[in-house]
Amino acid sequence: MAVGPRVRADRPEATPTLTHRARETYSVYRLAVMLPEGTVGANFSIRHPELRVEIHDRLELDEGLLLVEGKLIGAGGMEAGEEARRFPEVTSLELRPEGPGAVHFRLTQAIPEVHNVIRRHQILTKYPIVIQDGWMRFETVATASQVRAALVELRARIGRSRIEAARQGTVSLGRLGLTVAQERLFRVAISEGYYEIPRRITLTRLAIRVGQSKSTVSESLAKIRRQFAEAALHLAGISLPLNP
Repeated sequence: MAVGPRVRADRPEATPTLTHRARETYSVYRLAVMLPEGTVGANFSIRHPELRVEIHDRLELDEGLLLVEGKLIGAGGMEAGEEARRFPEVTSLELRPEGPGAVHFRLTQAIPEVHNVIRRHQILTKYPIVIQDGWMRFETVATASQVRAALVELRARIGRSRIEAARQGTVSLGRLGLTVAQERLFRVAISEGYYEIPRRITLTRLAIRVGQSKSTVSESLAKIRRQFAEAALHLAGISLPLNP
């Protein structure tokens, strides 16, 4: 079976500037990160390998807290979920059964370092983020240099991290069919931190920045996201060698 090129991330590499990234193409990657021992994600998932933890949304709160919503998939989710209350970084927890084999959870915890690393490298995570047996996995549309730089820091600060798969081909601004105005808006949104968590600029301020109405900017951003999503769906999936 043919495989793609191995992504090297074994030596530090400076985070590329926005100007450099704007010229790069985007591909779809599936990343896996081994969570540090002692954290709620690692301890809970290792203790309950039969359960699949799916994170569907995250929101940073004040005082260094993170609000997380998702589901526990598998038998015994309610009983197992109650154990998360005992972790010191968890400040609140709500559990609600959603039919057989599924439990909705909503918890507030101290912001984990893995979240900070992903945000620093402007890695946009696609939901659900899956945690199982100590590993966190998610897909992202990113540039190769973003992924390489993120892997370097993840390995240094979090634990074993790797690319598990990528999509053949690339997603570039030119191939997305964006208009000149849409491309300008997208680059300004990236540079001003609109896609960061939390956002560094509101939709209202972004609209003022580009000299357009709030409704026009909102509609344009929705079209841009759709173009990225449709381009990603057309990429063929290939497996890459695991790089422990």
